[in-house]
Amino acid sequence: FFPAPNAVLMASVYPPIYPILVAGLFNVFGPSYFTARIVSLVSTFVIIGALYLLVARTNDSKYWGVVAAGLFLAAFRFTGAWYDLARVDTLALALVLLAAYLALRKGTLRSAGGVGALIFCAVLTKQTTGLFIPAFIVECRRCCLRHFGLGRLEHSSPKTKWKKHPIFD
Repeated sequence: FFPAPNAVLMASVYPPIYPILVAGLFNVFGPSYFTARIVSLVSTFVIIGALYLLVARTNDSKYWGVVAAGLFLAAFRFTGAWYDLARVDTLALALVLLAAYLALRKGTLRSAGGVGALIFCAVLTKQTTGLFIPAFIVECRRCCLRHFGLGRLEHSSPKTKWKKHPIFD
């Protein structure tokens, strides 16, 4: 039995995504700390891949993508060795980085929906990932504006000019 919450010990309530994933793995592999750590281990590999893809794409250099992924791996010990622990942090970071990659990769409505779904899952993994929502709104707003022709001043023909729509100003 647990003691009543006080200033020293207070229970933390996390959103449901991580516990749901771990519970699903418990049904397959049985309850153990290793089973709970599988989610974090897979998330760590997703983070490495997402960092590589994000940096390689934004810099047009595979070299810098490898450097970014390598720096993340090299920081393991210096950041408290938390990548492989049975915690929500690794999964939340993986979801945010996947959303960032998707937001920068394509400028379609489908990708904007995918970004929204990934950020929704990230917030349901760890609430503090909600701090990234404004940045994703700005990036996806650009995508939607381009899609509907409401963004930058564009010329579709010499006689027709698209202007900014007052709703989005």
